[in-house]
Amino acid sequence: MVVHEITHSWFGNGITSVSLIHFPFLYRWTHCCWYLCRHVNACHFWLNEGWTTYIERLLLQIIYTPAHRGFSFLIGSKKLYDDLKQYQSTPRYQRLQIDFEYGENPDDAYSSIPYDKGANFLLHIGKFPWWHCFNWLLLRRFGGR
Repeated sequence: MVVHEITHSWFGNGITSVSLIHFPFLYRWTHCCWYLCRHVNACHFWLNEGWTTYIERLLLQIIYTPAHRGFSFLIGSKKLYDDLKQYQSTPRYQRLQIDFEYGENPDDAYSSIPYDKGANFLLHIGKFPWWHCFNWLLLRRFGGR
C-alpha cells in the first residue's frame, strides 16, 4: 500500500485525462472525445489508478522478483473478477471509462475495476512491439526532458 501511494506522487497524480493529449493512442483506446480530454473528471479515474497500479507492480518486479509482480497481477485479477460479478446488474460500471450521469455519485462505481482492469490494459499494450518507444515517451514525460 505504501508503494502504491508513493507511486501516485510520480505517476498516478501526473496522469489524468489531460494526458490523453500527450499520448494520442490512449485517446483511441478509451473512445473519448477531445472535449473530455481537456477536462479532468471522474469517468477517467482509471487513468490515475490504473497507471499507479501498473507502475507499483513494475516496482515490485524491480525490488523483489518478476514472480512478485506476476503474483500481484494474479491477486488483482481475482479482485477484478469478483467486482465484475458484483456489477453484473449495472454493466456500465464494469468499463474502464464510465460515463456518469449528471448528479450521479462516482462512489457508487468504486471498485478494483479501475485499478486492476487499467493495470491489465497497460500490461496488455506492453506486449506490442512499439512498447519500447512508449517507454521512451514515458521517461521523457516524467523523467525530465
